[in-house]
Amino acid sequence: MRHNHTIELVEKLLLDGKVEQATKLLERIRIDFKPGEMQLFDRWIAMAPNNELLFEVRALVENEAGQDESAALDLVRGILVARSGEASSELTVLLMRIGQNFRLPDWARTALEAASARLGRDLEAEKKHLLAAIRMAPEEATLFVALARNQRGSSSDLEIFALRNALELVPDWIEGEVELARAHRGAGDLKSARRVIKGLLERWPDSFLAMVEREAIARADEERSPSGRRRRAA
Repeated sequence: MRHNHTIELVEKLLLDGKVEQATKLLERIRIDFKPGEMQLFDRWIAMAPNNELLFEVRALVENEAGQDESAALDLVRGILVARSGEASSELTVLLMRIGQNFRLPDWARTALEAASARLGRDLEAEKKHLLAAIRMAPEEATLFVALARNQRGSSSDLEIFALRNALELVPDWIEGEVELARAHRGAGDLKSARRVIKGLLERWPDSFLAMVEREAIARADEERSPSGRRRRAA
């Protein structure tokens, strides 16, 4: 597959919200990216900041260009959002090789402690380390992405806080906006959930994830109505 065609296809998949397919394509192709194409990763990561492979490939390009410190920090970001223990281990091995000659900043070392706690299934310790890292580096989107994952399904104030802050830093994260709407819905705030999905569909009218969440909000709204309550009582 030609280099330019692969780039175009990855971008289209990410725009369509098909993050898994984009990831699988990158895993299969592993094409060589040039330093001048680094802005592609900025755009892709803004669409999918929970995709560790994007950070890994960008880190490898940075490493080839002699930007080892930037590469190491991208590997830390990838470890933070890694979706499996295997992926986290692979990135950790790369980090040990690339980052062996300098000291990581405090936020990054604290973030690695959070990732280690997650691998040990200690979600409370993970949360504590993530909050500590956020206080050190509130501009790091992956810290909020990881915190939102730590709180996923709780519909807590902390989950909503994490998603809102992540989206301020990476506003093109479609999945994150859908997750924010779901969290609002779970908290019983259907007005906020509708507002999030309405804005998302105005920008991305073909987003399947947004349309699915819109239907879930409509069902929740119907269940709150007098007719819905009567049906449940019957």
